[in-house]
Amino acid sequence: CFRGPSMAAAATTLTVAALLALACHTGLAADADAAVVAQVKCSVCELAMLEAQALVEELGTDLKNEDEVIEFVDNLCTLSKREGRWLRRLDIQNEEAKGRLRVVNMTDYGECRKECLLLRKACKAALGRVQEDVVALLRSRDFKSLKSKACKASCKKKPPALKDARVDEEFVKGADAGMLAMMENRDKLREETGQVFDIMKREDMETMSEGDKEAQAAQDAFAEELRAARERSGRDWKGKEVDL
Repeated sequence: CFRGPSMAAAATTLTVAALLALACHTGLAADADAAVVAQVKCSVCELAMLEAQALVEELGTDLKNEDEVIEFVDNLCTLSKREGRWLRRLDIQNEEAKGRLRVVNMTDYGECRKECLLLRKACKAALGRVQEDVVALLRSRDFKSLKSKACKASCKKKPPALKDARVDEEFVKGADAGMLAMMENRDKLREETGQVFDIMKREDMETMSEGDKEAQAAQDAFAEELRAARERSGRDWKGKEVDL
């Protein structure tokens, strides 16, 4: 007998059920992530302010230049920027108290996986509404008040304990400072020239053939010429005028 319509209806029902189950799972995962962010937001904010104070000195940020300080603060939570590199050193760990978390500075830079992205989210949540305040505090060199004033809202209330048990993500050591600096410079050059650059480890470079090395050198030389041409023209690779 012919059962086309019934089979089609059953398939539709199963598809709808699967989509509902997926939506439910996604919603629960989002709620769990939000709870983790709420737990670590205060600690991340305080660490961000300590890093900001040290970084403006290390990078030689001109605190009299408002635009430069604004850019600095904007980049504090950006993993691909030097200002946001500090986030890669952090690890979220379970406290002995049930449902509580702590943020630990692991000294080494780790691989950026789920916890790393949650830390970035916590950083943005903490600094999003106080960026102007942070800029003003940095420009006035009021470093003593950075943490207390910028993190007042983030640390005002103790967040509720996590409802469900959390599986801790292992901290895995990642690229070192030198490699991260190369990656950050690559992204900066990409913004300036539109050229995509490959970052290679020393051991990989040593295994390259002479032909590959020549091709890589030619690509680098071309990118440098392109950037110089853009500077001379007064426009970036997108055709927009730039400040020289």
